[in-house]
This record gives sequence, C-alpha cells and structure tokens, in this order.
Amino acid sequence: MAKYTTHITEMMKETLGNSTKIFPSLGNHDTWPVDVEDFTKPGSNDVIKAVRPAWEDWLGKEAAD
Repeated sequence: MAKYTTHITEMMKETLGNSTKIFPSLGNHDTWPVDVEDFTKPGSNDVIKAVRPAWEDWLGKEAAD
C-alpha cells in the first residue's frame, strides 16, 4: 500500500507542483487488515512511517513528525 501511495504522491507533485494545497491523510480503512492501526501512538504505525517522507513537503516537518 505504501509503495502505491508514494508513487501517486510523486505523480501529483510532478503534475500539480505548488499550484494547489494538498492535505494528505490516512484513515482506519486505508491499511490491511482494517481497523487495526493505532493512530494514538506517534511513530508506531508502519504505513504512516512509509509514506511520511513523501508527504512531508505538503505537511511540513513539524506536522509530519
């Protein structure tokens, strides 16, 4: 999942550049199996850790951390 999300992120960056503001997010059904991700413990989610570098440009370092 993270590989595809990162690929789509890079395509959007190339296509849109800085022409629009994007606020990426992951929900409880964006990973498999559903409803097993713990969003309450920073740094414990492997999927978020995998897409974080690609999204940091949009979110800013503080929000990504």
